[in-house]
Amino acid sequence: MKKVLLLLLVLSACAKESSVGPAKPTTFVRYFNGGNSDVAQSILETAEKDLILLATTEVTLDATTSYFKIKLIKTDAYGNLVWQKLYPDFATDGPLLGPKVSYKGKGITAVPGGGYVIVGDDIQNGSSKLLILSIDKDGKVLNQKSYKKRKGSAVGVNKAGNFVVLASVPGASNYNMSLAEFNKTTLDSIWGRNYGAGEVINLSNKLSIDDVDNVSWSGSVKKDNQPVLSRVVKTPPNSQATIYDQSISSTVAETNNDFVTLGGGTFATIGAVDSVGSSYIFFRKMVGATPLFQKNYPIKDQDGSANGNSLCVAKDGGLVLLGTSKLSGIAGRGETDYCLIKIDGLGNPVWTKTYGSKFEDVGASIITTSDGGHVVLGTTNLANIKSLLLMKVDKNGIIE
Repeated sequence: MKKVLLLLLVLSACAKESSVGPAKPTTFVRYFNGGNSDVAQSILETAEKDLILLATTEVTLDATTSYFKIKLIKTDAYGNLVWQKLYPDFATDGPLLGPKVSYKGKGITAVPGGGYVIVGDDIQNGSSKLLILSIDKDGKVLNQKSYKKRKGSAVGVNKAGNFVVLASVPGASNYNMSLAEFNKTTLDSIWGRNYGAGEVINLSNKLSIDDVDNVSWSGSVKKDNQPVLSRVVKTPPNSQATIYDQSISSTVAETNNDFVTLGGGTFATIGAVDSVGSSYIFFRKMVGATPLFQKNYPIKDQDGSANGNSLCVAKDGGLVLLGTSKLSGIAGRGETDYCLIKIDGLGNPVWTKTYGSKFEDVGASIITTSDGGHVVLGTTNLANIKSLLLMKVDKNGIIE
């Protein structure tokens, strides 16, 4: 298993956006940081082959006080900075300016015709509201609204062009899942439905809307005295009913972090499955609510827990899994490292690669780009500040 060191180099200067040069390699490694800790969330490729990075920035005021902002970065296809935006901007909500507004970004999708919509949390007085932020292609805010008693997780666009938002709804002793539609211009609520969940809920930051507006998503949930279980849901548009809503039976805990649709009613999920003293990356392929198979992937030299963070479909029909793992010996460069596993349609490994700095590396999102390569977004701890990693590998997981 080849180990590729993400050099902290003299290129640690890359931890500043202004230092990113005009290089145009087919593969690359970039770091982004503006002086505060950033946590990676999601990544998109635009129609023009640019990249959009979503993150949350933590601004620390003192040892006990901090607040959050949404960070959005646009790069060209080679990872070179085009622009970055903060919501709200420091010009209107800086450390020396009045009350602090805390926003956390979780899910993002592109809007037909240009622009993006972000969902996440508007945190005030210790409680969270669902935040919906509509922006144009240059990052300018078009509209924004917050809705009480919900925490935003994922967003998609339906045939009418409106935004369908997945959120969690905290209750007195449990959580519900919420699905709602919002007007694409005014962001006013059109309809909303709650679906039962359980004591613990973890929702993917992606959802899928098919050509007849059925909505699918995944996550994990704990009920009663059961372990945490993977859960998959598919609902018709504007409906309290479900086409299916399945918690996958297991005797061990599973954390489900991401899913992709594969066509023909088939989809796949990724997460972590607990074992004795450790956890492993898992991949499950399903037709509707019926599991076809599940495979677990212990990483060579794994020394501790591993987590499956995200997955994408490769150009050849296989899939690439992004995970985070603690590695031992010469394979382990830091506290945790990034792992990529290419699998075929039956879940058999084709290749496995690990990449890392000498610090903590945590995967967030992976996509297949239009040229067949794969772009990884993650969080790397550089000099005690969490920075964004943007890494592109070729179809074989190699950085040239």
